Amino acid sequence: MPSKRALKSGVFPALVLFFLCAHLLCPLAGRASPASASENPPPNQSPRTPSGAEKIDSILQRSSSLGSLSGFADIKIHSPKIKKSFKAAILLQGGENARIDGLSPFGAPVFNLVYIRNNLLVHFPSSGAVYLDYVETEGLFHLLDFPSTGYSLIELVSGSLLSQRTRGEATLKGTAGGDGFLLSVTSPDDGEPCEVKLDSALLPKQADFLKKGGRRISIVYSDYEPTGDGVQFPRHSILQVKKEDISVEFFFKSVDIHKELSPSSFRVPVDPEFIFIDREDLLEQLK
Repeated sequence: MPSKRALKSGVFPALVLFFLCAHLLCPLAGRASPASASENPPPNQSPRTPSGAEKIDSILQRSSSLGSLSGFADIKIHSPKIKKSFKAAILLQGGENARIDGLSPFGAPVFNLVYIRNNLLVHFPSSGAVYLDYVETEGLFHLLDFPSTGYSLIELVSGSLLSQRTRGEATLKGTAGGDGFLLSVTSPDDGEPCEVKLDSALLPKQADFLKKGGRRISIVYSDYEPTGDGVQFPRHSILQVKKEDISVEFFFKSVDIHKELSPSSFRVPVDPEFIFIDREDLLEQLK
């Protein structure tokens, strides 16, 4: 029997209310909500397999996190016009800005290639030579006569070939061997198909652009490593057009992912006494 003090203080009514609520809620305790049931399946039940749409959303989320990057890479270029291997400092920002500084073995800039919103500048500090052009495709591809894919250099080297502009045109299916997936995307440039082979972790292994006239652009990705923010980035990528005997190979020594780069990062100090050169002279100097 509770004491008068307990009744007066309200402790006893509170205890009664507590036990009453506990009794009423007990039958509900064994019922998990739909959300918690899917997140925490019983021990004898396998986790739910994500749908194709959810996997595409996962790839889209990865793509959107690669806004800008900076890094150092070894670059090998092979084409009928240019055959060159060099070390480079690279800055890439979305589809609008790119800067590649070709470096000497001692780290001094041999040339600066800057692409800002379709304006291409190539500068040779030692001679003061400057090449300027307004181009439709990203600077490096323009110089190599590389066929347009509709994607920027940052999207191509990182394998981020699914973005909001192609989201509605993407389909995903498992490969015959069951060890990966095949992502089909419509190119935002010309509506032509692109197929991306993904591993079981949804990381791109190879992308194939099927162009008109039987032309085929292939990109092979390997050596994935996490960057500082946890994004898996392919250190090694090879872009090639076999029919034209063109290939560009990137092997990144270091990569930093940024949300945004300062516009000043793309400014190149040009000698006031610079000399304009034409395309033929430019290609000759790049050999």
